[in-house]
Amino acid sequence: MVEAHMQASGTSHPIDPQKPANSRPGSPEGQLRPDALPGVERLAQTEGLLLTFMQYAPASVAMFDRDMRYLAVSNRWLSDFGLSGRNLTGLCHYDVFPDIPERWKAIHRKCLAGEVEKADEDRFERADGSTHWLRWEVRPWYARSGEVGGIVIFSEDITARKKAEEALEESEERFRTLADAIPQLCWMADAQGWIFWYNKRWYDYTGANPKDMEGWGWQSVHKPEALPRVIESWKASLATGEPFEMVFPLRGSDGVFRPFLTRVLPLRDHDGKVVRWCGTNTDISEHTRLEERLQRMVQERTTELELRNKDLRDFTYVASHDLQEPLRKIRAFGDRLRVESGSCLNAKGLDSLTRMENAAERMQDLIDALLVYSGLSAGLETFQPVDLNQTMADVLEDIELRIESTQARFEVGELPTIEADAIQMRQLFENLFTNALKYHREGVPPVVRVIASPPGESSSTCTITVEDNGIGFDERFLGKIFIPFQRLHGKKQFQGTGIGLTIVRSIVERHKGFIAARSQPGEGSVFSVTLPLRHV
Repeated sequence: MVEAHMQASGTSHPIDPQKPANSRPGSPEGQLRPDALPGVERLAQTEGLLLTFMQYAPASVAMFDRDMRYLAVSNRWLSDFGLSGRNLTGLCHYDVFPDIPERWKAIHRKCLAGEVEKADEDRFERADGSTHWLRWEVRPWYARSGEVGGIVIFSEDITARKKAEEALEESEERFRTLADAIPQLCWMADAQGWIFWYNKRWYDYTGANPKDMEGWGWQSVHKPEALPRVIESWKASLATGEPFEMVFPLRGSDGVFRPFLTRVLPLRDHDGKVVRWCGTNTDISEHTRLEERLQRMVQERTTELELRNKDLRDFTYVASHDLQEPLRKIRAFGDRLRVESGSCLNAKGLDSLTRMENAAERMQDLIDALLVYSGLSAGLETFQPVDLNQTMADVLEDIELRIESTQARFEVGELPTIEADAIQMRQLFENLFTNALKYHREGVPPVVRVIASPPGESSSTCTITVEDNGIGFDERFLGKIFIPFQRLHGKKQFQGTGIGLTIVRSIVERHKGFIAARSQPGEGSVFSVTLPLRHV
């Protein structure tokens, strides 16, 4: 309430901006009572406080008499209207703003007649051509006589807010245009999950109308049997603020349910509080059809390969088996020839006989390896608990002569018990050890270390490392050492069938494990075999 004002003449009068025109003069309502003040000094002090309040008010405020002459203004009024530094007291508002529109003059006249006018948003064209937006209110103030003494104008420049709102509206319009153009179904919900907007694609697909979809109306296009799980997951995201992702079917306008991948992300304010959710539904029916088709093709191809592999295994087994008989005859006749006629042969004949016997022995080794390999491919999964410590002891006993001939030393740590094929475990380690003994450095006795990493409480596998100090190999050839009949060294330098490590890999893979190797030329090799502890 403004209690006094200073007229242009400098005389003071009590005023009341809220007092109606028919109020009885002298009533105590809203008036400054001189008889209640201790003197003229107190009255002057009150008027000074009034003018100071007006001057430093944080809003644009101006007080006028009935002739629209300025009685008091705030600094904010002066700055907002480009009048800083001017003394407006006693000046007519229309002289200060000679181009003021007639509609403002009409508003002033109505308020001088006792009415109150206001606007929350009003466009205001400045003299410099700029456009501003104002929120304003014009009220009459009343003199002691009860008559309207003038008006008070309150205004607030809301241009910045208005521009921000327009920018936001423009941004939202661009977003909605973009959202309507994307192939996904798109929607937004408030913090409680109440969906208040869908893009055009949603309505095109579902055939629904906005009224039916508002809030939680989306449930009507879900499969009834899948809906409880969707609601449960959606409510969990609402409760925790975590993103939502799920695949479920949605009914189209044609009545057909199609699978959609749905992702919903929370939008948060500066304090991290969820204020909105933005969701998309992506039709993956074509992807699903392609995936199912691919699975069928893979299954058909797998079946075809299994049949071919079976035929190949059968052929390999039969061929290897049938080669045994003529090979036995070659070896038998070679032995007979050496015993019965060896003394009659000259040096060249004995050399030829020796070459024939060596070739027959290599052929026998190769046939034996092929029989083992074909047997692995066709083997049945008969896994039983196998103590690898016992397996290791048996293998070392089997290759005892080779160990002695190479003066090798084996250092074997504690090994676990796993579910495996006992015979194939012996084959696995025998081939790894034979490989280590074969490729040792000349003049350096082989040293082979076997270490098992202890499985943790939650681990379902164990890793067994076989490390040697042999000639090693270049790791560029890692992809070659496990391929059948692929050799990194010549037959004359190192004897063998070229299938030993292939057998090792096949055994590991059959046990659902994997094998890795690392090496450097001249620095030995390390083979790491990882196997499941149990098979489910």
